[in-house]
Amino acid sequence: MHSDHPPLPAFTRVEGGARTRQAGPRPSTEGKDLISIVTVVWNAKDLIERTILSVLGQTYNEVEFIVIDGGSTDGTLDVVRRYDTKIDYWTSEPDKGIYDAMNKGVDRAGGEWVLFLNAGDVFCDSEVLKNVVQDIPPDAEVVYGGHQEDYESGYRSIRTAGPISDLWKGMIFSHQAMLVKTSLIKRYKFNVASRIAADYEFIYSLYQQRRRFHRSQIVISRVLADGFSASRNLRLTLDQWRIARNYTDQPVMIDLYHLTKLAGVCIKNMLKKVMPRRVSAYLRSR
Repeated sequence: MHSDHPPLPAFTRVEGGARTRQAGPRPSTEGKDLISIVTVVWNAKDLIERTILSVLGQTYNEVEFIVIDGGSTDGTLDVVRRYDTKIDYWTSEPDKGIYDAMNKGVDRAGGEWVLFLNAGDVFCDSEVLKNVVQDIPPDAEVVYGGHQEDYESGYRSIRTAGPISDLWKGMIFSHQAMLVKTSLIKRYKFNVASRIAADYEFIYSLYQQRRRFHRSQIVISRVLADGFSASRNLRLTLDQWRIARNYTDQPVMIDLYHLTKLAGVCIKNMLKKVMPRRVSAYLRSR
């Protein structure tokens, strides 16, 4: 979990991890692709450890683990420091929000692939990375799969990734279920001016460049449901509509689809105010 927050000008940057005691990123030792897993966090001391343990519990050994903290003051760093010898690199300093933090992780990544796993999110099981790597075609530049959304009410929903041709309809997969070539994301990065849809904009730009996407049938991650407020849900829908319109030449089709989608969001937001909590969680997951 990493939400936008005001800067903390008096905070001094600190860093640690195994890499600070050696020269450069850890090279692959088994002839396999090194995967850089980036976790961004801010004031999530009760969530960060489950993510750390999930990463460390993967049976795929070629993993570089990077934690980017936005200047936590709640004890999050105490948890991170407990795993200092197991984390390749971590740092803590103020940032401009989640996408700025993700870009900082990209700057530090030395693997062949980058995967983002936010604080509180976990892999579906210990074999996920091994299975995903075995499924990657030689020419792929972006690999994406399904994810599971977990709600506070206990409701869970499996989200199967859609075909990349449906990207104009909205985010068809979670960025926590995506591996992207490090060289590609270092070149383009996330637009920090887009507060809640920069991942969608980044993916859409790659799609329009005809980059090579591979859809995996594997459910990669378990993601804590965002719990966005009604206003943020509306804003996300509007931002995705704007981005889809900017990147395609079929505005009429896109407008009709997203107008209908926007109406659906408004109706669900109204229903969630009057429905029991469990039903509200179900509606949020649709």
